[in-house]
Amino acid sequence: ATVNFEYYSPLVVLANSKQYVWTSTTADDPAPDTQTGSFTAGDTGGTVTGNYQTEYYITWTQTGLDGTANSTVVTADGANQNYGDLDYTKWVNDGATVTYDYKDPVSSSTTGKQFALSSVTGPSSGFTASSAQTITGNYITQYLLTMSTNVGTVAPGNGWWNAGSVVPISADAGSPDYVWGGWTGTGAGSVTGGNPTGDSVTINSPTNEAALWNEAPPPPPTPTPGGSTPAIQERVIMIDVLGNIQGHPVTPEGALLEDVSQSSFDGSLTLEIPAGTIVLSANNTPEYLNYSPYYHTIDPDVVAVSASTLTPPAGTTIVRAYQMGKEGITFKGNDAILAANYNPGDVPAGKSIVWSFYDESTQQWVDLDTAGYVAAGVPVPNSAACRTGHFSYFALIAK
Repeated sequence: ATVNFEYYSPLVVLANSKQYVWTSTTADDPAPDTQTGSFTAGDTGGTVTGNYQTEYYITWTQTGLDGTANSTVVTADGANQNYGDLDYTKWVNDGATVTYDYKDPVSSSTTGKQFALSSVTGPSSGFTASSAQTITGNYITQYLLTMSTNVGTVAPGNGWWNAGSVVPISADAGSPDYVWGGWTGTGAGSVTGGNPTGDSVTINSPTNEAALWNEAPPPPPTPTPGGSTPAIQERVIMIDVLGNIQGHPVTPEGALLEDVSQSSFDGSLTLEIPAGTIVLSANNTPEYLNYSPYYHTIDPDVVAVSASTLTPPAGTTIVRAYQMGKEGITFKGNDAILAANYNPGDVPAGKSIVWSFYDESTQQWVDLDTAGYVAAGVPVPNSAACRTGHFSYFALIAK
């Protein structure tokens, strides 16, 4: 008699977990070693056996990567898998040895960004398959911090940091012949201006910090053998605009002998003070010291630094913010002019830019008359200028 047979494969026990797969057919009478076939059975009957292999479902996946990941993430049983290939799945024979290797780091198409492997969850590489398994490579985003200086050393050196890390930075000229000029930073959480020690950057993007040192002016005059010190004719007031430090001569009464128009190195902030203006300190005395300019370079009289922790009024956005000092500085005879550039993309649709200062006595922001900045008769695009008779916290606010 002719006997027909068919063995079904795979036989699923549990979807994406366990199955049986046909491997061969055996019989008492000659029968083809196929899943489907026929043969002529003898008069005494017989047995046809379908032989099956147990298989388990193995999954390789990841957390923490994004679409910029552009190198191999994991080698699974000898096959390289990229970000777009995951989840990668495979049926594995019961008792088989399963190997894999999650790569560290995984590169990114974004310059200055990579992904570091923080942990792997699931069985270790080289395990024996006896059940379904999911293996996960857990990654954390890292960004490159690049440090540089024109003189001396900076710390830390260039290196990768986990996103969100707060990293102290410092600079050392290594010589008394230089005075601090400020940091120039790029990237979210970077520092511009600041001090050679005590500042930190928050790593939320590729970040660059460049330290600037300026040559120090000559030291104070040396006393004569008779014990007297030569008279110092020049009186100056030192102004620091985001690290750009310059001296300007004043009269004994403290009135400026020249117009001041001083900008930060990147041109983002400009301070103008007309000649004849007296810059007064908090105690209402002229803000200058009758010493060599050398001392003023270490401790400038008028300082503008970036501020980053101010809270804007409800429904508004701070586009740029500055702490103007020293505390209590006022101007007698004329107002000072503050002018800053801004990125139009930082201004929400339907809102305009206004200069405001923070009144600490009322804890309120006070708007100032604001107009575009005009330099040497030429309007400066994407700029805002205001007049002020005092210094405190100032901000460009979109409202």
